Amino acid sequence: MQTKQRFLFFCTCFILLLSFSGVKAQQRWSVGPRLGATISKITGDAPNNGFLPGFTGGLYVMYSDISHFGISGDVLFAQKGAKYDYNGTKFIQRINYIDVPIMARYFMNLKGKVRPNIFIGGNIAFLLNAKAKDRTDNGVARPDVENTSSFASTDLGFLAGVGFNFKVSKARWVQTDFRFQQSLTPIQISSAPDRRNTSINILLSYAFGVGKKYRN
Repeated sequence: MQTKQRFLFFCTCFILLLSFSGVKAQQRWSVGPRLGATISKITGDAPNNGFLPGFTGGLYVMYSDISHFGISGDVLFAQKGAKYDYNGTKFIQRINYIDVPIMARYFMNLKGKVRPNIFIGGNIAFLLNAKAKDRTDNGVARPDVENTSSFASTDLGFLAGVGFNFKVSKARWVQTDFRFQQSLTPIQISSAPDRRNTSINILLSYAFGVGKKYRN
């Protein structure tokens, strides 16, 4: 129940931010859903772990004026973690977050049906829950362990990548992002002070233009 309440809270805040931005700026804003996959692992003092696929999805807002520069922000539910395999012990460490990345974008062209762009920015992730699951010890199944308390409540990081905006109709765009994301702060609070989240994100969005219209 607590997880759902947090998710609804951040979604509500994000929608209010969109409303305020649209009224104040009245320029080239677009909003929409963003869905995709995350491939993550835990780096630093975390040997014997491999990449773990997960789901990412939520809402975003983007501002792109008639220039090469733009800015975007997301509120995303993100599944992260890693697969562990050492000394006969195997398990999946799943860590769920609400990610709030803010990115500065540079668009390669001013207009057209395809607008490639590169971006860099920061991310703050709010911990929802964590669990060690699918545990086996020398082939013997073990129960899942809920270990949310072992992880920091927030995770600060940076991200960078490349995106492509494809115009499908007037004020409608399909957007793809390919992102690399890295934690800058430790994700665990006790026995493993140097562990960090590392992930690759592949995201697909559908953009709806909002606000005042300008001629190209």
